[in-house]
Amino acid sequence: MQASTLTLEVRVSNMVAQNLYLKYGFQPVGTRKRYYTDNNEDALIMFTDPIQSLGYQTLLKELRQQLFHRLRDQVHQAGITAHVSSC
Repeated sequence: MQASTLTLEVRVSNMVAQNLYLKYGFQPVGTRKRYYTDNNEDALIMFTDPIQSLGYQTLLKELRQQLFHRLRDQVHQAGITAHVSSC
């Protein structure tokens, strides 16, 4: 799609989501007043740096590696638990 950056809106009260987005390189750049119609809550607007930049690509690579290692460790731990349970 040839996008150069990513953007999103998130509820200003949703700190869990904001922290996740920060982890993935999004930065707050502004707000949209009364963006959500269910309760008129403001939205925080977040953007990334250029997604093809070396910095952003390095961040994604590091996050993928962390996820791979975490999942591998969980599978390994589950395998040990299953083996011990079957004995």
